[in-house]
Order: sequence, then C-alpha cells, then structure tokens
Amino acid sequence: MSSAAADRPRAADYLAVGCLAAALLGFEVVLLRVFAFSQWHHFASLSVSLALLGFGAAGTALVLLGGRACRAADGLWCAGVLLAGTGVLALPRLNAVLPVRPLFAVWDLGELRKLLLLDFAAAVPFFGGGLALALVFVRWPAASRPLYAADLAGAGAGSLLALALLARLGVEACLEAMGAALLAVAAVFGLGRRRGSCRRAPRLGAAAAALLAALGAARAAGLPGAQLHVSDFKPLAMLLELPDAQVLHRAPGLRHLATEIRSQSIRMAPGLSLMWQEAVPAQDALVLDAERVLPLPRAPDRSALGFLRASLGFAPYALRPRASVCVLGTGGWLGAFGPLVAGARRAVWVEDDPQVRAAFARRGLDASFAAAIDDAPRRFVETARERFDLVVFERLYPGGDALTEEPLLTVEALARALALLEPGGLLILPVRLHNPPRRLPRVLATAAHALARAGAARPAAHVLVLRSLRDAVVLCGRDPLQPADRERLLAFARRWGFEPVWLAGEPVGEQLLVRAAAAALAGRPLPEPAQLYRTTPPTDARPYAWASMRWQRLPELLRRLGRQGLAWLDWGPLLLVVALVVAAGLAAVLIVLPLGRLGRGAAPLSRPRVLGYFTALGLGYLLLEMAALQRATLLCGHPVVAAAVVFATFLVGSGLGSLSAPRARSPGAARALLVPAAGGLGVAAAVLWGATPLMWRLGPLGRGAVLVVALLPLAFALGRWLPWGLRRLAEAEPLIPWAWAINGFASVIAPPLAALLAVEAGQPASWLAGLGCYLAAAAIARSWQVRAGAGGPPPVP
Repeated sequence: MSSAAADRPRAADYLAVGCLAAALLGFEVVLLRVFAFSQWHHFASLSVSLALLGFGAAGTALVLLGGRACRAADGLWCAGVLLAGTGVLALPRLNAVLPVRPLFAVWDLGELRKLLLLDFAAAVPFFGGGLALALVFVRWPAASRPLYAADLAGAGAGSLLALALLARLGVEACLEAMGAALLAVAAVFGLGRRRGSCRRAPRLGAAAAALLAALGAARAAGLPGAQLHVSDFKPLAMLLELPDAQVLHRAPGLRHLATEIRSQSIRMAPGLSLMWQEAVPAQDALVLDAERVLPLPRAPDRSALGFLRASLGFAPYALRPRASVCVLGTGGWLGAFGPLVAGARRAVWVEDDPQVRAAFARRGLDASFAAAIDDAPRRFVETARERFDLVVFERLYPGGDALTEEPLLTVEALARALALLEPGGLLILPVRLHNPPRRLPRVLATAAHALARAGAARPAAHVLVLRSLRDAVVLCGRDPLQPADRERLLAFARRWGFEPVWLAGEPVGEQLLVRAAAAALAGRPLPEPAQLYRTTPPTDARPYAWASMRWQRLPELLRRLGRQGLAWLDWGPLLLVVALVVAAGLAAVLIVLPLGRLGRGAAPLSRPRVLGYFTALGLGYLLLEMAALQRATLLCGHPVVAAAVVFATFLVGSGLGSLSAPRARSPGAARALLVPAAGGLGVAAAVLWGATPLMWRLGPLGRGAVLVVALLPLAFALGRWLPWGLRRLAEAEPLIPWAWAINGFASVIAPPLAALLAVEAGQPASWLAGLGCYLAAAAIARSWQVRAGAGGPPPVP
C-alpha cells in the first residue's frame, strides 16, 4: 500500500486486495466442507453468517478507530491480513484440541460453549480480512470503484479456486494453503513498506514471513498437519476403532473425503431375515466424509452375496424374476448387487460420484452391470428414455438429516420415475423404521401423491409394504397390483419371516405402523401416537424429505418425556435456531451496540426509517442469495459447487450494479431501484423454476452457465440499493456507520433464517420474504423521495 494517504493505490495494492479477497472467499467455500465433516451437514447458511459477522465487526472497529486507522494504515492492514492467515491455520488445530459433539449442545452448556468458540474462531479470519479490505476504501475513497472491482474479481476467482483445491486436496490441506497464501500476502507487502513511513508494517511482515517459513519447514520435515476432529459418534470414528481396522484408500474430492476401511468385523446386511443361518461375509466400507457409510463387497461373487436372497431388498425379484433393473445411486441398502444375485436380464447403475465409481472399479463391482452411467440420479430420471421392470432408489437408504435436500424423494421425482417403468413395473423404496412411525408414513404419502399425479384412481392399490425388525421396503407399481403379486409377496414373507404391512389396498393387522401406513395412503391424519411427525409430501419446492417433526407438538413431548423427548427431534432445524440466536447476539454485540451512541439524524432521515431501510436490505439481499443457493443445489447436484457459482455471480453482479446506482435525490429513485429488481427476480424465478425441465437436458457446465446468466440481472439490480441509501445519508453523515452496522446485523441473521423458512415453509417462502423486504425498502425510499421533494438541502450527486 502506498506510503501517503493522498497517493493513489498502485498496481501492487490492487493485487493485494484481489489476493486477499480470493483467499477469504475460498475459505468461506471450504467452511462448508469443514462443517459437513466435523458436524453432519454443510450448514451453508452458517458459513455465510460467520463471514458477514466478521466483516461487520471489522467495519465497526474501523469506525471506532476513526482517523487513527488512516494514520496507521500500513501497519493495520498487515495486522488484519496476518490475523486472517493465522486464524485460518489455527482453525483445524483448535478443532482437533477442542472436540465437540454438536448434538449435545442443545442441553449441555459445556458442549454449547465449545461449539460457539469454534464458530467464533471461524469468524476471526473474516474479521481480520474485512478490516484490511475496509481500510483500503477508507484510505482511498477516490479509487473506490477500481478497488471494488479488484475485490470482486479476486472474490470470484477465489470461489473457483476453492473448487479446484477441494477436488485435489483434503479439507485440512485447503485450509493450510489459504492460510499460507494470506501469510505470504502479509509478508510481501509488509516487508515492502519503507521503515521510515511505518515501523509496524515491516515487523508484522517479518512475523508473517517467519510463520510461513516455519510452516514450510514443518512440511519439508514430513511433520503432519493438524487433522479435523471426528466425533466419536461418527461412523468413521467407530469403524476406525475396530481392532483390525485398516485404511485401504483415502482420497480427497470436491464433494467429500472418501475413506475405504477393511475389517473382518464389517458385515452389513440391512433388512436381513433372522431366519438366515449362514455367516455374512466380511466386507469393506466406503465412508464419505465421516457420516455416510457404503458397504462394499470385496469381489463381485454371486455366491458370497447369497445372503441377499434372504433380505427385504430381494422381495421385488420374487415378484419380477429376470427383470430389467435400474439402480439409482449408491447407499447402504446393498440394492446395487440384487440384480447380480437375482440374475437380472439387464442392470443399469446410475452414479455421478467419481469416488464411489472408483471404489467399485477397484473391486470389479462395476463389471456386474450392463451399463454404469455417470449421471446424477435425478437428472437421469428426468431425461432417460429406456424403460425398466424395477427402479431401485438405492441412494435413499438409510436417509439423511432434516436439512438435507433429497431430490430423489419428491412428488415430482417419483411421478417421473413411474414413467420409466414397463407395464407391471415397480419402484423400490427402502426405508429405515422408527417408533413412533416417522419416515415410512411420509414416504407412503409421497408415493400416493405421485401415483395420483400419474393418473392412478386408487393409489393404495398400487402399493405393497413389507417390513423386518428395523427396515421396510415399499413397492410402488405403475399399474394396480394383482392378486398374484400379493401371493408372491406373502410367500416370500413366509419363507423368510418378514411381516407384511400393506397389500395393495389392504392393511395387515392393527399395529401402529399399519394404521399409520393406512392413514398416510388415504390422506387422513395419523393415529395419535404417530402425530408427532408430519406426512406432508416433499416436493421440488420443499425437498426436505427427512424433516418430519411437527414442532407444535414439542411442548407436549417435553412435558410428557422431559429431556428424553429430545431423542425424537429433528436436530438440524433445532441447531439452526441456535445458530440464528447466537448469530443475532454476536452481531448485536460486535456490530450494532458499539455504534449505538452515534448521531440520531432528523426527518425524513430519522433513525426508525434508516433502521427499516437498511434492515430490509440486509435481510432481503441474503434471503434471495440463499434462496438462489437452495435452488442451485438441486440443479448443480452438490452444495459446494452451487455455493461457488452463486456466491461468485452475486458478488460480481452486485459490484457492477453498485456502479449504476441512482443519484441520491433523483425524483424517481424508488421506481428506478424497484423495477429492475422485480424484473431480475422474475427472470431468475422463470429460469430456476419454470425452465427446470429444459435445464435437466444440459450438462453440468451448461447448467452452471445458465445459472450465471439467470442470476446476474437480479444481482446487478440488488447491488444498486445500498450505494443509493448511503448516498442519501450524506446529509445525515453521522448515521452512515450506524446504517452499515444495521445492514451487517440483518445480513448475519438472514442466512439461517432463509434455511429455516425453506425447511418449514418451502423454498419459495425465502423468495417471497426477500421480495417483501425490498418492497418495504422501496416504500421507505419513496417516503424519503416525497419528503425531500417538499424542500430541503440541495441535491447530493
């Protein structure tokens, strides 16, 4: 950075800004993987909230420093970058020495404190980097546009760089690379300052260089880096604790870390009959990140897989021998190997995860299929032309958490899958059982709605359900099932001791599960003991198939069972509420309260109106960005890829839009702001929702390009509101820092709020809430415009 405040920034200064922004945005994207590995969900909303919390707190600190910030600009800038770099490097080490069990945080204050400390530590790099970025705009206000361009260009490049690094390095290595890059920026630009102009900058640069050298020496000596802690409740930790466990293969990837484990104790047989008396052969396990476990036979040996004949997954082959089979994805059901054991006429396996495909290939398991198709299962369902006797929804087992989007288990997906069936064909849906009934009734309600959409007059007559002790399988026919189908299923059930639940329109017994199944298929309320969970079918607008809790029953549950009732809850939304409360509290303490005693302003720029306008902008912008991310996750197939595309598009688009904000006292400012925003929102909604069938026909790059084109007009229009509001406050200058703080506070709480809205009310609710915020902001802007027109100070450009 130049030595004199009056100088214009040099090319090196722009480069520093771009490198800093790239590292920070890359860190934000990698945080999704950190949360997915160390907890159980990517928590994209929490990652965005932490970034905004750090940036907002940095802006507040800069305001409180006042003129001292510019006088010590070089040293403060290097200190901020050094803090960001050390914060990134410290995060995995803190995670390793401070093990946390996130599920305990709801009732254990000790676990809650550790979780909050880790989240606060994740915000520290954003605070340091935000301090440095904000400082350049304060120091060189005349060069704000090119500096902003460098910031946005670096941020966009950083999100793409994070994807490239995650595809080749582990999460820990990505964090280390980004921390090292930040230290290098601090070292180069700190040591490049003249000692006479600033003593602190060279010292801080030397400290950054020393840390960087120590890190390099440690790696050159072969010393291992810090590893993210894996909770002892995670399947990965449990499998590695087996006495003879050995890691066969461990590979990072864009989606997850894949670990192949071998042990003689690994013998998975979901849905296996208790009447099977032979040993289940030992298997390997493929663990994706630390949570999802896929059993892997050691070879494609039909005799070694013979136990599958005594499992629930073999029931469809008793009804449709010598079938043509499509297996959608890979899960823990072992349904991918049913066609091999049954001698299916043709078997097609659809899997788009390169690490899963590679694990199958290493064992020759992919050779058992007539075709192994590299495609997302949902996209295959939408575009396939081949017809099958059986379509196995293998990826659904054993399920997911309440925040996971499951595009395969929606009314639209099942209705489209029914069209893939030959006459007499069946969809196969494996389900894990719970007591009281939790997932099976909702799966049956979804199947009933899909059948009705496909034209079935009596959906219940198209469904068979068979259960074992812990699992169930739902067979959903394109056509009404015949008496012969019932007889074959009953014979299979008698042979292996399984219990029929529903036989093509007829319940079997009076157990709670049977009554719940009958109610779900008929669209009636569930029996009282099962009313803790809802049966509302998931749709593409609300694809959270595993979010089943009816929260209005929570007080009654806790009153009857006390703390034991917590075991029946959906944990994802509950922890999102905790994150929302914590984010709001931290944002209030770190952003709003320190600026609360600044100037009050006067009509029409009074505090209540400033509060309303900038709160609406902070909430509306992030609600719409998170809504776009939610929809993009369906189309991109993975949240990390979707986050990189959406974040980069909104950053670049909003930056360009900020350059064309209306004049502060323009007569038609409110209309000039609202009309483009409404038009951009209409374009985005039309493409992301109305053109989905066309987008399924495009490849990954094509869908990404369409997403960018669809979201750019919206991002451009939204980027014009904040600069206009700040220009409008030029005649009430003391309120500007407070407006920044209010906007930052609202931006911090918006991401978890958007996630909660999507889960509980559907993704369109986030879009509508964001639109409502901008309508409220437009109303305030119009009031400022009308009152200003009655007289007042001369126009501000």
